[in-house]
Parts: sequence; structure tokens; C-alpha cells
Amino acid sequence: MQKNEGLTLIELMVVLVIVAILIGLAAPNLRSLLVRWAADTAAASLADDFRYARSEAIRRNDFVTICRSLDGKSCAGQDGSWHIGWLVFVDRNADGVVSAAAAAGAALPADEILRVQPALSWVDSVQTLKGPATRHFKFRPNGLAPGYLGNLVVTASPSVLGGTVLLCVSATGRLQLRPGQQACAS
Repeated sequence: MQKNEGLTLIELMVVLVIVAILIGLAAPNLRSLLVRWAADTAAASLADDFRYARSEAIRRNDFVTICRSLDGKSCAGQDGSWHIGWLVFVDRNADGVVSAAAAAGAALPADEILRVQPALSWVDSVQTLKGPATRHFKFRPNGLAPGYLGNLVVTASPSVLGGTVLLCVSATGRLQLRPGQQACAS
């Protein structure tokens, strides 16, 4: 008698059905994982630039500002989401706006852009949790950010558990990252 090796059509169909069921069960968990990763990545990027701005203010002994920016060259004037991008710059006249070279004979040189973050297309929004929207955060030469007690919520997808991360900025210029939208301590 001759022995046949291999799979029958029925065995192959059973294996394909089992694989399809396993993929169907894993897909929602994979989406949730990707959304949490997107929120964490965007929050970490924003937090890194806040820490950088604070350290540069101390190192340069000058004002350093981080603001929303559409074009990477100037601050966005209106309120809105920070997911459009932002920039970090030396704010020599402490006005919260990227200033060009001063007129001839002026004491202050032009502001210097240190970092530019392009738009975060994978994030739905980066908004102030409560209170007025913040257009910029200004760090003094001593690293403090008085008057900028803030809560920025990074939302990758509001429908997914873990799809939001809270960035807490204190008046001392320090920050914290927290999952969810629980308000920061004052």
C-alpha cells in the first residue's frame, strides 16, 4: 500500500478557519496597543522639548519659549491644538513671539530657533485640559515658568482606553506625564 503525505483540503480549511478566528480576536488589541503607543510617543516628544527648553533657559541665562507653530518659523497666534507642531526658541525680548533681527542700533539680536517639531499626524489633539488655552510656555533664565500651571492632554484616540496622556507643567518648570485625564496637582 502506498502512503500519501500532505494535507487534505478539509484539514487545510480547518487550519485557515482557526487562523482567521485568532486574527479576529487579536486585531482589536493590536489597535488599542498602537493608539496607546501613539499617545505615549507624542507626549514623550512634547515633554522632551519642554525639558530641553527649561535646560536651555538655565544654560543660556535667557528666556526660552515653546509655542504652537504651523510653519516651524513663527508661533501660531490663535488658540488651538498643539498637534499642529511647535518650536522652541530663545526669546530674547521675552514677548512669546519669534522676533526677527532688531532695527539697526538695537540692543537685542534676533530670536534663535532651537528646535522644530512638525505636525503629529497620528494624534487627534493636544489641548489644555481646563481653563484658557495656552499658546506658549515661557521659561525664565532661572528655569521657572511662573503663571504657566498647565495641563496638556495628548489624545491619540478618545475611544480607546489608554489613548490619552496628561502632561502636567508646574510653575517651577517641572513636568510630569500621567496616563488618562486626571487633573494635575496644583
